[in-house]
Amino acid sequence: MSKKIIFGLITLLTLAIFGVLVGLSGSKSDEQVFCTQEAKLCPDGSYVGRTGPRCEFAECPSVGGGGAGILPYQSGIGGTILRGPMCPVMRVGEECPDAPYETDVVVRRASSEKTFATMKSGKDGKFLINLPPGDYIVNAVNNGISKTCGDVSVTVSPDRVENIVISCDTGIR
Repeated sequence: MSKKIIFGLITLLTLAIFGVLVGLSGSKSDEQVFCTQEAKLCPDGSYVGRTGPRCEFAECPSVGGGGAGILPYQSGIGGTILRGPMCPVMRVGEECPDAPYETDVVVRRASSEKTFATMKSGKDGKFLINLPPGDYIVNAVNNGISKTCGDVSVTVSPDRVENIVISCDTGIR
């Protein structure tokens, strides 16, 4: 009888260890999560979808930043990105106009460090991005040809596209 008891205990112990291992392997935190395609109507008339590991609705744009609604908006930011100076030697009385700059444009809410939207300017340096009303910081990404591109603060009003110019310094003097 003692052999049957020992065999039974070993079997139970083996099953318990197997169960623990299976339980641990099934609880990976990096598993991909698929959310339903529902949308929530926000107070500003935009919509947000579900996101994140718990499939919660994203924040509405008017609630404090980070959430991006579904386009189109009738408001936004348009403008031109210029880099300069472009002449190796600038002389008094000679023209040396800044040149258009094709690069990435990054938009974030003024109240947040998170990127709200991105896009690429055209070869003519022009860009247009539809956004909900609010306060934003816009910057051009330095792709190595310019030393710095300055931040531009913009307040987007309802049903208006605000026009800005972003200047990037090449460092040529």
